[in-house]
Amino acid sequence: NRPPANPRETQKGALPAAAPISFSAEDESVYPVKPGAAIQVQLADRNQMDGDTRQAIQHCRNALEVDPNDPAVLNRLAWLLTTAPKPELRDGKEAVRLATRAVELTGSRQPLFIGTLAAACAQAGQFPEAVKMAGTACLLAQVTGQTDVAMLNARLGGLYAAGKTFDALDNP
Repeated sequence: NRPPANPRETQKGALPAAAPISFSAEDESVYPVKPGAAIQVQLADRNQMDGDTRQAIQHCRNALEVDPNDPAVLNRLAWLLTTAPKPELRDGKEAVRLATRAVELTGSRQPLFIGTLAAACAQAGQFPEAVKMAGTACLLAQVTGQTDVAMLNARLGGLYAAGKTFDALDNP
């Protein structure tokens, strides 16, 4: 996909420019996980199901030591650091760094990852960027048929525009 010579022209199938995004039906949404990292992710799953977010975060960190460029684990850790039930476990700045890397590694093609970046930006107090990223995630999710992701990001974009973080979803 090339941008049009005149940016104001619209090409068939083109998306409005909210952020540099693209999508192809051939895009792979599954990322290979190194065996050592996979074990840590499984342990993080178990800890999260048991309500031990602190341990889940640590296992995600361990997985990133095995493979620091695993976009799914980067996204997962960013999400945990953004939405942890205990405020002392949240770290918006680190979550933004991790989510940004996940979005970069996936070529800005995963609406879920872009939504995580939006939530992380809000947690870090970067509300205008959070609104922009939520809009991008919503648009890309619509285009790719991920209606649940689109609806959630549309709803979250409203929260971020009001200067609220993800946890306000349950506690307006």
